[in-house]
Amino acid sequence: MTPTSYAGLDTLRRPSPRLTPASLPVDPPSPVPVSPPARTPSPRPAFETRANRFGVFRHYTTLPAHDPEEGLTLDAFTSIRTHTRPASSLLQRTPVYAFGAQALRIIKDAGATAFAPFANITTFRLMHWLYSGSNMKTPSELNRLIHDVILAPEFHLDHVSNFNACRENERLDAHVDKPEAFAASDGWREGEVRIRLPKERVRHSSEEAAPELVVSGVYHRSLLELVKAACQDTPSKAFHWVPFKLFHRQKSPTAEGAALPASPPPPERLYGDAYTADAMIEEHEKIQVKARQDREPGDTPDTEYAAVPLLLSSDSTHLTNFGSAALWPIYVFFASLSKYVRACPSSFSAHHLAYIPSLPLTVQKAYQDVYGEPASAAVLRFCKRELMQQIWLLLLDDDFIKAYVHGILIQYKAKIHLMGTVNDMHARTTNIRKDTSWLQSSIAAARRNIFQFGAPPEGSTVEGILGATSTTPTRSAFSIRLAQFGFDIYRILVPDLLHEFELGVWKATITHLVRILIAAGGRSVQELDKRFSDVPTFGRETIRRFGANISGFKKLAARDYEDLLQCALPVFEGLLPPHCDKVVLDMIFTLATWHALAKLRLHSESTLSILEQITKALGGVMRKFQRDVCPEYHTKELPKETIARHRRAKPAPLPGRHASTSQNPRHPESSANGTTGAAVPPKHKSFNMNTYKFHRLGDYVDSIRNVGTTENSTTQTSELEHRRLKRFYARTNKNARFAWQIARHQRRERALHRLHAQTSEDDASAKRRSRNDHSSRAKAAFGRRRPLNLGFTSSEPLAPASPRQHTQISEGQEHPVDIGTYVHENRHDPAFKDFAQRLQVHVYRRLVELRTGKHHESDITPRQLRSLRIQRNRMYLHKVMRVNYTSYDMRREQDSVNPRSHADILMLAPPGDTHPYLYARVISIFHVNAFLLGPNDTEADPELIHVLWIRWFEVDTSVPAGFEARRPYRLRFAQLDEEPFTFIAPSQVLRGVHIIPAFHHGRSDVALPYASVTRGADCANDDYKYYYVGMWSDRDLFMRFLGGGVGHQQHTLAASQRTLIVETEGETAHTASLHDEEALRSPLAHEVPGPRLEEEVSGSDSDSDDPEGGYYPSADEDTEDGENYESGGAPLDAPGLQNHDDHGEDSEADDVLDLGPEDGEGDYELDDVEYAGFAPL
Repeated sequence: MTPTSYAGLDTLRRPSPRLTPASLPVDPPSPVPVSPPARTPSPRPAFETRANRFGVFRHYTTLPAHDPEEGLTLDAFTSIRTHTRPASSLLQRTPVYAFGAQALRIIKDAGATAFAPFANITTFRLMHWLYSGSNMKTPSELNRLIHDVILAPEFHLDHVSNFNACRENERLDAHVDKPEAFAASDGWREGEVRIRLPKERVRHSSEEAAPELVVSGVYHRSLLELVKAACQDTPSKAFHWVPFKLFHRQKSPTAEGAALPASPPPPERLYGDAYTADAMIEEHEKIQVKARQDREPGDTPDTEYAAVPLLLSSDSTHLTNFGSAALWPIYVFFASLSKYVRACPSSFSAHHLAYIPSLPLTVQKAYQDVYGEPASAAVLRFCKRELMQQIWLLLLDDDFIKAYVHGILIQYKAKIHLMGTVNDMHARTTNIRKDTSWLQSSIAAARRNIFQFGAPPEGSTVEGILGATSTTPTRSAFSIRLAQFGFDIYRILVPDLLHEFELGVWKATITHLVRILIAAGGRSVQELDKRFSDVPTFGRETIRRFGANISGFKKLAARDYEDLLQCALPVFEGLLPPHCDKVVLDMIFTLATWHALAKLRLHSESTLSILEQITKALGGVMRKFQRDVCPEYHTKELPKETIARHRRAKPAPLPGRHASTSQNPRHPESSANGTTGAAVPPKHKSFNMNTYKFHRLGDYVDSIRNVGTTENSTTQTSELEHRRLKRFYARTNKNARFAWQIARHQRRERALHRLHAQTSEDDASAKRRSRNDHSSRAKAAFGRRRPLNLGFTSSEPLAPASPRQHTQISEGQEHPVDIGTYVHENRHDPAFKDFAQRLQVHVYRRLVELRTGKHHESDITPRQLRSLRIQRNRMYLHKVMRVNYTSYDMRREQDSVNPRSHADILMLAPPGDTHPYLYARVISIFHVNAFLLGPNDTEADPELIHVLWIRWFEVDTSVPAGFEARRPYRLRFAQLDEEPFTFIAPSQVLRGVHIIPAFHHGRSDVALPYASVTRGADCANDDYKYYYVGMWSDRDLFMRFLGGGVGHQQHTLAASQRTLIVETEGETAHTASLHDEEALRSPLAHEVPGPRLEEEVSGSDSDSDDPEGGYYPSADEDTEDGENYESGGAPLDAPGLQNHDDHGEDSEADDVLDLGPEDGEGDYELDDVEYAGFAPL
């Protein structure tokens, strides 16, 4: 199980009584009295942990008895699959380890085998193979069967001589139903609920007298027993039972010329997981008040009181690409578990609570039998809301309410369009919606009008009662059950970034931008599609290849819309007249910046302050777009919108008749009244900002402070869990009880996961073949003018390596190139001017550094170069370089640099430079074997020197750039007279960077007016004139330009003042300044740094030399005495294929997978999260 994100907390061990009380002022929330009369608790001492190397420390108000992060090493703080993993302990290799000590004792006492309920290990392996992996019988699944089952050392034919999968499933079902098999009985059961049917203008004596509809087939589990089982399960050892505040202490700035450093700034609050946010801390303090003043009878003094924070997620999902089979599950997550674990499907952190049935099709028949006519659309919507609340009343049973009030004992070991205006932001703090008795009375009055007086559920009478509160006449089950205990239903409702912004505000905005381009005429839409298709990919599925018809919005999932936003500004530039173009680009810049800030995995008070200002700016620029741009174009529906509207408006077939299938849905030629022959014309479509989703954007800052960063509450995790249901549906007989069959499959898979022997690490290491073959048996291919890099078909996979290494490059010698011959073949290419001599100078400096440990500053003389020997005058080409770096949230991440496809890199600029970074494109990755001869030497042992041949970019300062100008930084290739080609050491690379062509400015050969192999295999004659830095392509890149990343604090950025123009409706536009403190060193509007030769930036050849001073564990942290809860889950920042049916409108086959920077090679295996089609969290 992967631990939390705060890598490097080597000193954050469990607080002990030796810790001194905190110096920070502690102001805990006022406790809510459990029973009157309440007395004010005396102040409790607070404790701080020691700050780690990033200056991060914890602030506790209650001393925890267990710290789940104690004893963890660096390997636990990375999710990259190409990083090596520590071997699991002997205890963890025991297959029933996941059951805990109690299960081990039960098995030992019963004399059962270690693979109960199965007869032997081979049967267990077969059943585990059946319930893991893919349903499709792909070559990889066949390989997994062969290697994991048949070739396992314990495999015996006798074990499977009488094998029967159905019988083994029955054994497994019987085993998981035993009360002693798990810590609590949490089985599935079938229930039913009843809802009342109202009718407009029909009166009943009371609501209870109205006719009712029985809805059966509600498959659910006991919520209380689910909580018990999860709290006693092995993963609960990684729960943070005691919440804490997280702070960042910055280093004291030293003024120029001052003898002593200035006073350090006060610590800054950080927000990450839910257990570092205010809501959980507040609930914890309430529980501690009860522990001190009103303990439950029978509780011993050493019984710890803790809150169990639940995250509830519910959303419907289609189970097939074709057909109507659907399921509406309710998932339960535990916020005490790190979000980095919780979001991985393979961690099994999602607990299935219930499968909600849809309103049955018989509702209309039942309604017509009672009232003599079908129900109206308003009544059906009312019934659907009632169904949801009745199901929650079923789940919130008396046992759960009793536990909510008294606790359970767990034996545990170890006005919408004005969003962003001053008045709107003020109203969000002063007019907070609460579940008051007055609101409950208003809802009760509205329901009396519906049932007793026959008022329409959405009529003027009900609107007159509830309109001012923007509520519906539906009583919340949570309010009915828990309001009497002080529970407020509105406090648990959190924003949903995926549906509200990515599939809400941004999708609506880009759709209307395409409408505008169509209305503008010309070839703007075709140019838009071409530009998007030419945007380069980035990272391992971070930015994927766009299709050739983006404007059609076909087969687009939520992550595709996010990719569109991150790359939209260079694409839309110049497609509209200048006065409209500026407004559109300002809006796209602000949208992308808001989204990047809202999706940060680690926030501080500074970044939250910036997000609040950006929210105000976003409201202003979008209102400006609606006011100044939209009226200039008569926009109409897109073709797919017209088709969808026609399909919705088509009348339903009469009883006994079938709908005609002769009409082509792609060419609607029938009108709603049944006439044919005329195509349905598109309707006028305006830009609508008056939506709930747009209004919700103003709540994100408060939500992050209250419940933690947005990935704690995103529905992306539950959408990932939907894929498990789809996989199970394929194994059902697809009859009316498929939900029950899915529930059984879900229990079987979870049980097998617990039984799974964690021996895969040993098996995997035995299978890994050596990558570092130093043989030079391959012959160089001479005589062909080709790029100095390896093609797609050249194989050079890399083995997993330690995350402590900064870079990893192969040392194989299968692809040699003779230096003299290759330079001669390209002697007319200006990129090869003095190639051999400059390479010799670079290698000489590197060898001197290796020998002396110091950078060689002086010029290299010809006499010194005569002592250099490059073995056989050859360089050996390599395909990929992996770069490990510390991210802004203190985790170890990785980029892969491939000169053929992902060649752009980021480096730190020298101190004092006006721009904090240098940019370059890697042309070739190679190594040479070289040595220096002394005066009396004739031979010496060669050193392997890895070298990057690069082409410099330079920052274009002819246009303003940065957050104040609302434009990304613009680059261009350095001119020939500025020495654009040079060699650098791999250790100088900070990480990869996404560089996007500035399509509007066209192409030019000014920088390199010749056909050159440095442009790739086609030896193109020109480049794009300008390029933009994709500063939003991932969160870490964004934080490097914004400044303030906690994991980035070991290097210095230029200080600047960030200003945002915030427009408020009905007020004079004003400037909101965000003054950077020392921790927020933001590079904005800088001058151009000239190209830097490798001699100007020092660096060593050591792979462990991280240029940003990345995290490395201390000596005492390298011990492996503590337990390492490691997950086999895949990284959140490595998404893969999209999941169309959950987020898009077209459920069709997936496109071909982009193999990424390593061309699909190496041991980088995709997990569920990577196939699911989601953007990084």
